[in-house]
Amino acid sequence: MTKEEKDAAKKEAQDKANEATDAINKQPDIAETPEKAAEAQTAVDGAKDKGVADVKAVNPVAAKKAEAKQAIDDALTAKNQEIDARTDLTPEEKTKAKEVAKAQADVAKAAVDNATTNAAVDKAKADGTTAVANVTPVAKEEAKKAINDALTAKNKEIDARPDLTDEEKTAAKNEAKDKADAQLAKINEQPDTATTPTAAKNSSRCSRCG
Repeated sequence: MTKEEKDAAKKEAQDKANEATDAINKQPDIAETPEKAAEAQTAVDGAKDKGVADVKAVNPVAAKKAEAKQAIDDALTAKNQEIDARTDLTPEEKTKAKEVAKAQADVAKAAVDNATTNAAVDKAKADGTTAVANVTPVAKEEAKKAINDALTAKNKEIDARPDLTDEEKTAAKNEAKDKADAQLAKINEQPDTATTPTAAKNSSRCSRCG
């Protein structure tokens, strides 16, 4: 429970206690007759029993943190669906991205658990849902395939050149491979996931540069 939820529950219990105390205080300290004394005592006992029962019945619901965690879980579900819909990602890339998103969600829910006020819970929820939503996988394997396909095509093109000697063909293929390897190395340097869609685009763009 947050501080506000605890304070609200305490106030409800205090209000119930005050109501019972007021009912007791309305009864006379000394009655005029035994009959009236018995009536007053019955009213006092009734107010006491009702007050005790009402106070015990106060059962606050810790809703704030539960709602925040649900929002984080919903953000994670949406992110997983978004990842699954990406046709440019391999199954392995999707799995890695989902793992990163889940880790972000777990961190956010831990922050919610550690929060003590409504404002702190709201901040943990906002930070967490944003962090989960911003997890963006980089399509590295697709970029690698494009480079390898280009290299294969270039080798075939070189082999088909009748104006080149075997040594010239080998030199040209080596040059093409060196260029491909340089770009593959750049791709491997990029993160598997980025923290924002813009960063992911930049990583993907860098992986295809040159």
